[in-house]
Amino acid sequence: MDDLLQEFIAETRETLDALSGEIVAWESTPADRARLDAIFRFVHTVKGSCGFLDLPRLARLSHAAEDALAAVRDGHRTPDTGLVDAVLAIVDRIGAIVEAIDAGTPQDDSEDDALIAAVARKSEAAPMPAPRVAPAPRVAPRSIRLNVDLLDRMMSGMSDMVLARNELARRLRDDVLDPRVEAALDRLSLTVADMRDTVTRTRMQKVDGLFSALPRMVRDTAAELGKAVTLKIQGSDVDLDREMIEMMRDPLVHIIRNAIDHGIEAPAARRRVGKPATGQICVTARQSGNQILIEIEDDGAGIDVARVAAKAVASDIRSAAEVAVMSPTDKLKLVFEPGLSSRDTVSTMSGRGVGMDVVR
Repeated sequence: MDDLLQEFIAETRETLDALSGEIVAWESTPADRARLDAIFRFVHTVKGSCGFLDLPRLARLSHAAEDALAAVRDGHRTPDTGLVDAVLAIVDRIGAIVEAIDAGTPQDDSEDDALIAAVARKSEAAPMPAPRVAPAPRVAPRSIRLNVDLLDRMMSGMSDMVLARNELARRLRDDVLDPRVEAALDRLSLTVADMRDTVTRTRMQKVDGLFSALPRMVRDTAAELGKAVTLKIQGSDVDLDREMIEMMRDPLVHIIRNAIDHGIEAPAARRRVGKPATGQICVTARQSGNQILIEIEDDGAGIDVARVAAKAVASDIRSAAEVAVMSPTDKLKLVFEPGLSSRDTVSTMSGRGVGMDVVR
């Protein structure tokens, strides 16, 4: 595949999840001009790249989204839920087309016209005031994309270098050293240690890369279940190894989807017990010593331990005798058992007992 096209695919993949999160955040704060400008820049960049790379479908879709965003930016259109849904649908289609291009598979364009019509359709609401002027943008840090295999080879090379340096030091220090040789060896030790730290840090990534897809996922899941949920994220600047981030991606999604499905109540039920109609999920990352802790908290009804225990017995995961002698903590841990679900019926969201076992 052409190098320029491959670079475009890699950059677009990297940005799509973050863009969806920005769009969801913009929906709740439509006056945030900085966020709107960031969304607009991405769509404009995609459109420009598509023209250069001769990708007319992507250019047409991104142009339609750009027109709608420009109307909002100029104060001629209100960013309501319908517009946000339409822009997100175009973002999804761009992602699907990019994956099809990368895989070399046929691309179905039958729904493109409907997506473009949806994003062009104006609501009946009055135009909103022009968004507030954004502050001057920060200069983005310079960066390049590195293959993970290359990083692994660099780390392996540094480990070999440390071993070689230690062997050299051991052999030289068996004899009386010239002070100049000893000073050079000390400088070498400092340089090797510094390089090892630098290579280690190249494998690190802001945990924001793990969190960026969550706002969109929370919005879509809540809408599917007829619930209202806001997501609060703290600690996005914490660094974590790239491989660990990938390992945690699926478990984090399962935990949050379960919190929305099983924990957060429907708006009417929340009002009946004096809660705000909109539930809240808070995801926090923080460093504690040499560990990174990620905490997920929601203000829902919590886990019905007795129901979980009863379902474990009904599903033959545990016997009634075993459950009878369990502590509340042990009963709570049953949620991680494969095949256990507190739902009585199967839906597209839950009921098959698959999900929380992935977390453990």
